[in-house]
Amino acid sequence: MPGPGECVCAFVTNDEEGNKLSCPAGYFCPYGTNETFECKPGFYCPGNIAQPGYCCAGYYCPTPTKMYICPKDHYCRTGFVEPIDCPGFSKCDEGSTDATKFGAIILTILVMVILYVGFQVKAWRDTKVKNIIKSGCFFIILLRPCLLSGNCKYDSASFKLAFAAFVEPSQLDLSIFNIEFIGLGCTLPNGVTIMKGVTGAFKAGRMCAVMGPSGAGKTTVITLITGKFKKTCGKILINDKEEEGLMIYKKLTGFVPQEDVMHRTLTVFDNLFHSAKMRLPADWKIADIKSLVLNVIEDLGMSHVTFSIIGDESERGISGGQRKRVNIGLELVADPSVLFLDEPTSGLDSATSYDLCKSLRALATQKMLNVNAVIHSPSQKSFFQFTDLLLLGKGGQTVFTGPLEIAVNYFSSIGFKLPEGENPADFFLDVTSGAIPREGVFDDVAGILCRDLRRADDPDFEWNSLFGLWATHCGEDVASSASSHNIDATSGVKVALYDKERSIFSLEVIKGVFVDLLMDVKMWFVHRKDDIVNLFQGIVDMVKCTKDPVRDTVNPGWQFLYIAMRALIQVFRNRNSFITDCLVHFMIGFFVSLSASQLEYIGPTDSTVCDISPLWLQSKCNQSMKDGYAAAGNFLNFGIGFAGIAAAIPTFGDEKVVYWRESASGTSTMAYFLAK
Repeated sequence: MPGPGECVCAFVTNDEEGNKLSCPAGYFCPYGTNETFECKPGFYCPGNIAQPGYCCAGYYCPTPTKMYICPKDHYCRTGFVEPIDCPGFSKCDEGSTDATKFGAIILTILVMVILYVGFQVKAWRDTKVKNIIKSGCFFIILLRPCLLSGNCKYDSASFKLAFAAFVEPSQLDLSIFNIEFIGLGCTLPNGVTIMKGVTGAFKAGRMCAVMGPSGAGKTTVITLITGKFKKTCGKILINDKEEEGLMIYKKLTGFVPQEDVMHRTLTVFDNLFHSAKMRLPADWKIADIKSLVLNVIEDLGMSHVTFSIIGDESERGISGGQRKRVNIGLELVADPSVLFLDEPTSGLDSATSYDLCKSLRALATQKMLNVNAVIHSPSQKSFFQFTDLLLLGKGGQTVFTGPLEIAVNYFSSIGFKLPEGENPADFFLDVTSGAIPREGVFDDVAGILCRDLRRADDPDFEWNSLFGLWATHCGEDVASSASSHNIDATSGVKVALYDKERSIFSLEVIKGVFVDLLMDVKMWFVHRKDDIVNLFQGIVDMVKCTKDPVRDTVNPGWQFLYIAMRALIQVFRNRNSFITDCLVHFMIGFFVSLSASQLEYIGPTDSTVCDISPLWLQSKCNQSMKDGYAAAGNFLNFGIGFAGIAAAIPTFGDEKVVYWRESASGTSTMAYFLAK
């Protein structure tokens, strides 16, 4: 006698004594009873049976009295009441219990062939480009037919002269930005002042060095002017008009981070060309954008490495100095009016630093670009490439601001004479840090300072008096200068830490932790308020097709296309990683498919049978005979989850800083996410 749930096409038709049962179709008559019970859907009861049986695999039972063989192009498992269509790229013969998925294998092979052909075509096109470069026709890449045929009939010198014809003067954004800041200050929510009363100017066509010791607020002043952080006092004037910062002009503002943030698997041209397409006005033609990019490459002195990959730790590429130039070029191709740089010479030798500063000086002068760089300990030659200096002291106050040529005379006038042959940049930093004593005029007899006796150190001078001296020099009120205030930005924090260590288990400390947490949450919303508003405003502007009054760049649809095209190039340039990812996903797909093939469910035995079964069998009788969905569901979740992680980590992990940089310049977050 078959056990409960066993799928057989034989049914119990005799009682225990061998007598033929008399039970109508669609019903069953258990042993030892004179009762008749109705069969439920999914069971097959042809008549004269003692217990119900499941509809057999390869068949389907629309009613408990009828059972039909599963038709072609369908499959039927145990207990099916109707056949299931065979999925695409699969084969199902008559009476099939499952689909034969041979089509998936063919589709996989077809995709692999297409990818292989695509890689070969891309490699062939890159070889053509390299041959053109070797032949001396560097700029012929703008002509696609010549690129594909390899017939180069123009020399680079004559073709470079044609660049001016590609970009009309009216297309270039010739906005000139003069920035003036007065009494700029910033106080944190915990009451610590990190910047106070900074006044100065960044002018078009000039190049300003922002210098100072650690904790002087060099990066802070740039952050306040760009509007990325809210100032608490002072005014910012842009072309004599008061503004909160440069946020509304972010498409005309370039910021070069200290680290070389770019895609290392792409070439110099690929990186710059993508940045230009995303940030230049939408009405620019591709040929115009290419010509501008190549001009920037020429200005930065990188023509010989235009089609060289950036490179990283695993693959050799261009040099460190050339990466710095690419880092700057990513902003220059956007045709900015203001350019900020954070430590552009960091990690470079003196000769490379000088060449870089010289190039920036030429760009500022020739294009009336407003260039400002946070710089630390430049060489003497590099330092003299700057035209202006903003020198800050600890705590974020002004020690000097103005043209570089008058800085030496100013410090001499207040008792700090530059020694012969010493680097002025190092000397100014030493003075600001208090490492150099002030020279005074001291009378040995009277014990007082005077003017006509020998020079000596001023023993009463303190370095924070430099703020008051500058304020006096500028005719400002020095009553509130740093000499009468605590300007150490870390002192308040140190005191707070000391108090917490002294009473670490006190109720006040625990309360303070929660207060600090709530304050951090509040400040996050305060700082992100503009970003959130800009996000929704961008969605509204996109729906209304509103143009940006400052610069109307490409819409999110085109951004999606450009980012997707760049992603395909990245895949080609990093083929080994791509093949590894494909193998990982193939293995995950194989195991997921294997688990999906076990998706079969056979419900519990009819409740009537369970009710008359022995007590020790009733608990199992009420359970499903077979349930592959629970185990397969868990396997599917883990498989899909790990597949997503494997794809997301290199995309949204390694490229996170690149996304931050591009989104800060106007790239749509949604377009970036969907394209990747």
